[in-house]
Amino acid sequence: GDADKQITQFSYCGIAKNFVNKQLYSQTSQLYDVHLFPHVNKNCKSLQLGFVEGETTMEAGNKLFPHMLWTTASGGVKNLKHIEELSVLRGFQSITFWADNDKGGKNNFLKLAQQVQDMFPDIVVKYVDLPRELPNKWDLANKVDTDGINVFEMLNDAVPINEYSSFNNLKRDSKNGRHIFVKSSGDGYHDTIINKLTGEKVLNNLYLRDTSISTKAHAYLHAHDCDVVEGYMFKPTTETIIKKGNSKYLNKYTPVNIDPLSDQLVQGLKNDEDIKLMLNHIKRSTSKDDYFYRHLLSTIAHDVQHPTRNRIWGVLMCSKPGWGKTWLWRLLQEFNGRSNTQWIDQEDIVSPYRNWMLDCNMVIIDELRWDKNEKQFISKCKRLFTEEDHRVELKYKNKIELIAHYNIWVSSNDFVPFSVDQEERRWHIIHI
Repeated sequence: GDADKQITQFSYCGIAKNFVNKQLYSQTSQLYDVHLFPHVNKNCKSLQLGFVEGETTMEAGNKLFPHMLWTTASGGVKNLKHIEELSVLRGFQSITFWADNDKGGKNNFLKLAQQVQDMFPDIVVKYVDLPRELPNKWDLANKVDTDGINVFEMLNDAVPINEYSSFNNLKRDSKNGRHIFVKSSGDGYHDTIINKLTGEKVLNNLYLRDTSISTKAHAYLHAHDCDVVEGYMFKPTTETIIKKGNSKYLNKYTPVNIDPLSDQLVQGLKNDEDIKLMLNHIKRSTSKDDYFYRHLLSTIAHDVQHPTRNRIWGVLMCSKPGWGKTWLWRLLQEFNGRSNTQWIDQEDIVSPYRNWMLDCNMVIIDELRWDKNEKQFISKCKRLFTEEDHRVELKYKNKIELIAHYNIWVSSNDFVPFSVDQEERRWHIIHI
């Protein structure tokens, strides 16, 4: 019936031993080249599979990415739900789903990718998130050398399905515990994929695209016993939900894994030129004062080795511009983990809305200057140094309960960025 089709669709019937002029795969669907898959072929040439729509697209995949196997389902994208046997996918290390650039294809491929991931948790299942600027119905078979479309980058940027933030499958998201209700926020649900708080109304609107659900998203989540926490916690541990007293808190810390060094490697590093260069830089940052130098190294080591302990004071480094203070902060960020570190302005410390507090246990202020809010800044920092129970106000939201402590590192291009009394014990100030 389509103008671009030159022949009518026909199939070979194995029972009648004859060709028939109809689509035999309206109720069942098979995957192409199953005989090459590792599940049935011990000599399989690749453990990476690309899954596309249509035979011509599959052949294009074979030519563009010969290091992978490629397959498609018989009967077209509408028949994906009728694939008779998915167990043949067992044995692959990764499967990448790559739909044609149309709404129906992308929705069906996304659902199938989610189904395959749930069936085979050990396989890395990915989904190619097609750029919006692609022509409608574009697929790999349309790729030509002069179109400027980088299909290699698209494959490389394919998103693991468990990290793909779609709102097409509330049943799956509920089963996987994607949304956690945060009581102290009033109506907020923490999205574990994007690591953000989403309000009830926004959540309901997002899941309108899931046509299989007849109720509102928030009602469905509570009817299916979604996790409920009092607030947030930022605690260096692998636990996701932590109980304190009679309340539960959601832990936002991302574990940092630094492999311990062998004694032999430690001995070799003592004469390593890169290590010497870094240590010399840190020593120069303390004006070559041996006490300050050892004190700063000990502070860094303490934060890395004992992240659960609150050291209750901050480090302020003052110098003229260009002495490499920012370089040191970037080094410390790698020790602490980028996802556990926030770079903020000094105004963020005194702001009534301090969302950043929910996302870090280390704070870096890269440019402190004399300010009219000096006393308020020092007072707020003192509480951040010493206290661990906080209430964080978000704009137009209730205050959220938070249990956390902060290691704060500050640099300034002013030699005296603020005044402190002689008894000040919450700041370690280093002048370069």
